Amino acid sequence: MLLSIDQKRIKPGVVVLVLAGKIALGRECQKIEQQVSELIQHDEKKIILDLAGVEYIDSTGVGLIALCAGRTRTAGGNLFVAGARGMVLNILNLTKMDTIVGTYADSVAAASEI
Repeated sequence: MLLSIDQKRIKPGVVVLVLAGKIALGRECQKIEQQVSELIQHDEKKIILDLAGVEYIDSTGVGLIALCAGRTRTAGGNLFVAGARGMVLNILNLTKMDTIVGTYADSVAAASEI
């Protein structure tokens, strides 16, 4: 399954990018970076990546999350990861990505921390 991205607002100032499919090397992965950059440009600096629908992530995906977190932080905001499970959660834990970005069970839990 290719990567799909839906955007929703769950409370004022908090945007959720709902991802489904694979976050792996390729053009599809770049769409995440583009959307995060556009959100930052529009002064949206509280971003949650909802990974509940992501079935696969590789090193490119992990690096992309780190890049987006850094850009968001530099802009004065925060990026959180929600809904990761199974292999995706294991990869985030193994790479210590959970120490770089907050990881939460779901978007509602992440939004409550913002």
